[in-house]
Amino acid sequence: LAFLQGLFTSYHEGYELACEFEPYKQQLQFNLQNARNNFESTRAEVERLMKRIRSAEDDFKAPSCFTMEGFLYIQEKRPLGSVWTRYYCTYEKSSKMFTMGNTEVRPASRQPNGVVNGTPEMFKLRSCVRRKTDSIDKRFCFDIEVVERHGVITLQALSEANRRLWMEAMDGKEPI
Repeated sequence: LAFLQGLFTSYHEGYELACEFEPYKQQLQFNLQNARNNFESTRAEVERLMKRIRSAEDDFKAPSCFTMEGFLYIQEKRPLGSVWTRYYCTYEKSSKMFTMGNTEVRPASRQPNGVVNGTPEMFKLRSCVRRKTDSIDKRFCFDIEVVERHGVITLQALSEANRRLWMEAMDGKEPI
């Protein structure tokens, strides 16, 4: 009899505890449902924006007197490896002039205002070849040869679509 009394008491205490936590459980269910609804609407919005961005990349046309312009990363070889530096580059197809101006922000100890404002370098383009994906650890790369320098300059575009536009503007070729 004592065993059954203890069992019923334990059951009754559990029932009272469940009733006591019922508002918290309902609030948690409400919060989870709101989170699920917010996630679904946010995901749909992100997918819509991603489609819009992708279609904008495909429709891009340079809005200036240059055939192509934009940011490119240029590989600078150093004694202990190489460094990729961001440059604002322009290309004019009729004269085959490629211009690159450094826009990297440097520590204030090196420059008075922290921004490098050197004169842009201008080169006459000799050739442009897409870089094989397995030949370099970066994506979206292509090499150019210029009259003023020996060897190649390795450039990295911001995306595959951007690289295609640069290659098309420079009459780029596929690697052999």
